[in-house]
Amino acid sequence: LASVLVTISFLLVAARLFSHTAITRHPGVDDGFIALSWIFAVGVLVSFIMQSRHGLGYHTSDLEPEQIQNFTKWLWVTLWTYNGALSCTKFSLLFQYRRIFTTPWFQMAVKVLLGLMTVYSLWTFFGCIFFCFPISEFWTHSGNGKCLSTWPVFLGNSFINIALDLAIIMCPMPVLNSLNLPRKQKTILMGLFAVGGFVTIVSIVRAAIFIHSNGATDFSWINVDLGSWSIIEICVGIICTCVPSLKPILDTVLPRLFSS
Repeated sequence: LASVLVTISFLLVAARLFSHTAITRHPGVDDGFIALSWIFAVGVLVSFIMQSRHGLGYHTSDLEPEQIQNFTKWLWVTLWTYNGALSCTKFSLLFQYRRIFTTPWFQMAVKVLLGLMTVYSLWTFFGCIFFCFPISEFWTHSGNGKCLSTWPVFLGNSFINIALDLAIIMCPMPVLNSLNLPRKQKTILMGLFAVGGFVTIVSIVRAAIFIHSNGATDFSWINVDLGSWSIIEICVGIICTCVPSLKPILDTVLPRLFSS
């Protein structure tokens, strides 16, 4: 499933880039961010595959010390690639908003969200890379370094991520509702943003799984579900962000339905 989703998201990203570079000839910052998000998604997939080779799906107590160390090393890679993918998708969507909607109040709202996203993204990305000092303490557990507390950091990041998702999804709704479009086109647009809300649902599911684990350190076992939902969250976010940008291609294939 993970490989299929990453492949589908690649096709959507490629179609989006083709649409903006070859048809409209107006590529933007949002395209760069969504391409970077997909690269991070590949990183998550690779790290997830490597975890499966070093004990993913088994209880930590059943693994050899070398397996645990290798598993934890790839878990560390998953953390910052996952957060990098989510952040880049959100940045892409916000810059896409700026490209499409020119209403002054909306442009200001997007700037505020971009500011919040910048702070949040820097914290989650570099916070995961430097979760322990030295970095290798994350997987060696030598006792000679220091690490952040997993439970509060994960939950805090998850709740902020969910709040930002909701804000980004709801922000354009008043503008969409006021657009002078045929009902069919407006319904399609609303539907796309409603599907985007699925990403928020997945974020909530991930947080619930971690809460249900009650702070357990048996990550080689619980990361089967967490990892699967992480890839779903990333790829669905990329897909939903790309679909609206495919309008130039769809205009050619289904002109009656998608023409403005």
